[in-house]
Amino acid sequence: MLPVPPYALATPRPRVPALATRAARAPLGGGRETVLAVLVLGRLAAGLLLHPPLPVPLREALAAAARAWLGALTLPASLRAPLLRALEATGGDAPALREALESVIQVTSPHLDRMTVGEVQALVRELGG
Repeated sequence: MLPVPPYALATPRPRVPALATRAARAPLGGGRETVLAVLVLGRLAAGLLLHPPLPVPLREALAAAARAWLGALTLPASLRAPLLRALEATGGDAPALREALESVIQVTSPHLDRMTVGEVQALVRELGG
């Protein structure tokens, strides 16, 4: 293996790799769209965990774009409402997002496996839960 040059950038590591893998392998349909929505939510939630966190106006803009994208998905209302609340919370503070993520875990767990639920729970813990 060749040594890494001193000017090379570090390889980025995804915050929620199991969610990304699950979304990539899920068959087309509502289950896949649910996992994709949770993946997007997880990536937006990670913006609060950076040091320093992403600026509020940027998080709000990302949340607005994600809400528009979520509107195009065919999700049942029982899933759509908690996901929309959680996306909205990514533009705000950690306690509100933590609470919203907990409700998302409850309603989406039938579509997620143990590893993906664990990743979302890890985000909740990192947000102070």
